[in-house]
Amino acid sequence: MATLKSGVNGGFSGTVGSVIGSNWKGIDYIKGKISLKRSRKRLTDKQQVIRNKFKTTGEFLTFFKDVLCIGLGKQNLKKMTAYNLAVRLNKNAIEQTGDSIRIDFPRIILSKGTAVSRPAICTVRWQDVSELDIHWGMFGHSLTERPTDRVVLAVYCEERRELISDIGSRSRADSWIKVEISSSWADSSVHVYLFMVSAEGLCSETVYVGPLKYS
Repeated sequence: MATLKSGVNGGFSGTVGSVIGSNWKGIDYIKGKISLKRSRKRLTDKQQVIRNKFKTTGEFLTFFKDVLCIGLGKQNLKKMTAYNLAVRLNKNAIEQTGDSIRIDFPRIILSKGTAVSRPAICTVRWQDVSELDIHWGMFGHSLTERPTDRVVLAVYCEERRELISDIGSRSRADSWIKVEISSSWADSSVHVYLFMVSAEGLCSETVYVGPLKYS
């Protein structure tokens, strides 16, 4: 119920249908009600799988946001961010069997591009419990492979859900990098991703090495 303040031509206080009248500092205001309705329909099994996969993909890729800005930043993003594009590109890298959801780590995409060659013959070796030595080579493709290309590296610990990244501290010509890690990673599965980026910011495809465990 509403109360008229100055006859039929004045403001009112209260509710009339979907309209709410109020007064603040002598000024009359009228606004409509906002109706928020939640769907009570139960999700189908297929819809729930899609939602679970989307959630898992988003949570995982959050660790890689800085890397994704480099690896996907030159793509045709339109109104998307590099992170949003990564979620779309990696939707098929998340698998669900029953109630169990797993990430297919070798299928993860952190970069896209054909103008720059990816690092060749990538190998990773535990130097000791707190150090990884990562090596790469060159294909010899003069048009898409320059010694000055910079290496972007991401090392992810699956069980501890931790990431170590290195963006551009080494070049293609350097052929190796030493990564110091936590000794607590020794009994965990470690996944290594590399790609190259040119001086113009163009990237190669992503290379995956793993899973690795210290032994």
